[in-house]
Amino acid sequence: MHALETDFHACIDVTNDSGTKDFSDESWLTLDEAASAFKVSRRTLERLRGKGNLPGVRAGRFLKIRYIDVQRALTFENPTLALHSLINASPKSLVMDWMGAWSRYFNLLPEQSHLRNPLKQWAEHAGQIHGTLPLGEYQVRHALESARATSLSKVMPVFVTMLERLPANTPFQTIPGELAPLFNPHLGSSS
Repeated sequence: MHALETDFHACIDVTNDSGTKDFSDESWLTLDEAASAFKVSRRTLERLRGKGNLPGVRAGRFLKIRYIDVQRALTFENPTLALHSLINASPKSLVMDWMGAWSRYFNLLPEQSHLRNPLKQWAEHAGQIHGTLPLGEYQVRHALESARATSLSKVMPVFVTMLERLPANTPFQTIPGELAPLFNPHLGSSS
């Protein structure tokens, strides 16, 4: 329990330059903070806890849950919410955390899908090679490097060609956000 308390105190009340909450994957949050960060109701999180899908730790009178655990639980509960949180990730997040979340998201594809494994390999490769970069510094050239190093370039040549036509220093984080409404109309202009 002592290690959990140390982690909790090291991670709580992280703010970005604008003064708003900016949580890392290991941040410990109250249910209200998590509900606000993920734009879901507190009741949704309580329901996930009741199902056993969202672990937590009591800290005094508050229940603390990890940001990454909320993200995982919501991914399988509602893929649209998970995709929304990936698209709106903080530019200060590390690429390894962001690509790890994408890899988990790609697990939602049917096992027989010819895209599932190449997408996961691409995300995992990017996380390993560029993992220590802040997401805001991860560029199209980095994503292309991982696509060429894995089978993604063979399985999704149109995607790779599209990336090749963009300036190499374009922030990659903007790309999924621009493409998402094509595949999921719920992620339209409000994202």
